[in-house]
Amino acid sequence: MSWNWRTGLLAQALSDYRVFLCLGAMMDEVEMCHRLHYLQMAAEKLAKGLLSSGTTPPKLDHSAFKSFVLEADKFVALSRACNFGDDTKAFKRFLKRLTPVAKRIASLAPEGVGAPNPEYPWEERLLGEHNGIQVQVHVPSLESWSDWRPDLPEIVETLGFLKGCFQAVEAELSEANVD
Repeated sequence: MSWNWRTGLLAQALSDYRVFLCLGAMMDEVEMCHRLHYLQMAAEKLAKGLLSSGTTPPKLDHSAFKSFVLEADKFVALSRACNFGDDTKAFKRFLKRLTPVAKRIASLAPEGVGAPNPEYPWEERLLGEHNGIQVQVHVPSLESWSDWRPDLPEIVETLGFLKGCFQAVEAELSEANVD
């Protein structure tokens, strides 16, 4: 089988997702930033792959996943893999609930030194004593990332969606004989 942009992106997304799952199984030994990093990469490549015709490379930005969540109702295989069957209205309502977390996943991509992300340290400028500016550097591996706890309902729903998506991707890659 020859690879194209769609199958290549989906295969790499699946690989990133598997690393994300492995890191989740080692939660006590691995900092949360690494899991979030792979979550962001898997979600972004998943979206770019599923939205791809296969003939052109994707944009080199980090906005595909949040856009994809709004369009995922067009993919019958995803609706079925997420246990919605052919109920596109229920699936669309479900996807709408995922939109805030999809935006948060997109924001995990590095945007510069002033935005939190799991990959690079970032800074926060605070007003210090006598109106001076104090720069505080945050290190991803030392952060708690408490708003990403895997037991939060919105995170549980999003991870369930991703699980369904990757089941559909595995089936597509198996049918294409490229896995």
